[in-house]
Amino acid sequence: MPPSPLPKRLEKILRGFIEKAEKMLDVKMEGKLPQIHVQDREPDFERPDLGMHSGETELVLPKCDEFLYKGLLAMEAFRRLLPASISGLPQGLDLAWAFAYTQFGKTERKKWKDIWRRVTKPVDVGDIVHYPVEAFTLLTEMNPKQGLAELISIFRELDRYHETIDTEEFVRLVEDFFTHYENKLSEREVRILEAVSSEPDIDYEVLSERLHIEQSKISATVTSLKRRGILFLADSPDFQRLGYSFHYLYLIPQKTSGAQVLTVLRHSPHLYGLGEFTDGHGGCLAHLIIPSWLEVEEELQGLKHLLEPYCQHDRCQVFRFVRGYSHRSFRHYSLKENEWRIPWQSWSLWLKRILTHRELASVLDVTSSTISGREEKPVVIDDLDWAILREVSQGESRARQLRKKLGIGSNLLRDRIQRLRKEGVIRPISGVLCVGLSEPVFLIIQGEPEELWPMLAAFDELPYHYSKEIDGDIRGLYSTLYLPQGEGTAFAHYLHKYMKEYHIHFHLGKSIPLSYWELPSRPK
Repeated sequence: MPPSPLPKRLEKILRGFIEKAEKMLDVKMEGKLPQIHVQDREPDFERPDLGMHSGETELVLPKCDEFLYKGLLAMEAFRRLLPASISGLPQGLDLAWAFAYTQFGKTERKKWKDIWRRVTKPVDVGDIVHYPVEAFTLLTEMNPKQGLAELISIFRELDRYHETIDTEEFVRLVEDFFTHYENKLSEREVRILEAVSSEPDIDYEVLSERLHIEQSKISATVTSLKRRGILFLADSPDFQRLGYSFHYLYLIPQKTSGAQVLTVLRHSPHLYGLGEFTDGHGGCLAHLIIPSWLEVEEELQGLKHLLEPYCQHDRCQVFRFVRGYSHRSFRHYSLKENEWRIPWQSWSLWLKRILTHRELASVLDVTSSTISGREEKPVVIDDLDWAILREVSQGESRARQLRKKLGIGSNLLRDRIQRLRKEGVIRPISGVLCVGLSEPVFLIIQGEPEELWPMLAAFDELPYHYSKEIDGDIRGLYSTLYLPQGEGTAFAHYLHKYMKEYHIHFHLGKSIPLSYWELPSRPK
């Protein structure tokens, strides 16, 4: 019986991927190609290598389809060219996954990315949470030809001094690379990004008239910004219209109780987001969404009761979101020209003068109308609407996938989504990423909001912020700022120096990865 032609065909595919990897990295592989064997067993989706066994002279693959063979061989080709500093590091395999990602077409990339998410996990190192899947796929979109090669060059430099590094050093080098990686923007991209990120539901016809740019160019630019990971633009349920209320827990645990606090929070069905302080306070800020058909105060007090034994005295405080600040701003600065440096002392003195003299209209043209909120009755929706919203809440907004999951026709889906958008149940949300803003800052400012509006308007001069009015144990304003790496310390210094009369809780932070929050089932 003649031998199977499969190994020979796979060896040819492997040779092709090695040639592509050599060209990308500008290196040559030493030694001969491994001999390929295919075993009669399924891929192991519990392992990052999917059950592939790689030796110097042979490569053993699980039995799979053409798609997985292509991915595994691309990974193997790249892995054999990795620098010695990371070739033995488990996390280094993510770079091979990233190379394989670049070898697929658009449809296959999503499938490959889903498998990648399944077999790898975020790496937590100090104040860094490293998401290899998201980070490396974004890099390939930002710079398809050179991005991955530029990252690998850092580890090739290390070969001069030592052969291996540990996980912590790997993560810090990768994150430092991303922190300083310049995602170059044209003047048109900056203008469109500033407008769309601040007003995600803006009509392109209106935007075209405002910016004097053709609608077709606006649409193409937005698509490019989304593909490169710079602009996050998606649909989201408006939870207030569905009868939910937004709440926050501001927590400072006792010295040895941080882990217990996080455990209690993670078990709460209402936890929507979680930010951890990284500036030595050891605290966190938990974002909760609670449906109105529950006893909201009872739910909050119950969670607070569970947390208080682990927190410092009077440092487990609850407040609720009241209204959002309409000046959700983004200001682009150029990393290349070192324009991230903000004259913090001058900025702080300017802010102090505005707050002291209450020069609202004359200085910043700010009035009470900049705070926008609404008190509306929840919208009545049926089971199909609810099913659509459950998918949207988990990040699914593609019509084809929604039709497949819900088992409905395109016309019915289109009509339902149009109505939900018209009624404000589904709304667009936006975010700016990958432009050098890697340091989140959490600010809780106590006082009457009317006194603090100019402070928020002054935040509009910073790179990126969004803010909300809050009430409860703390009354005032809550803001999240995103600053260039290292700028948070300088910002905090001058803010505390000149704003002593204002009660400000200031924390540098990081977002803690959570599983997708799931819209709770509606009561019958």
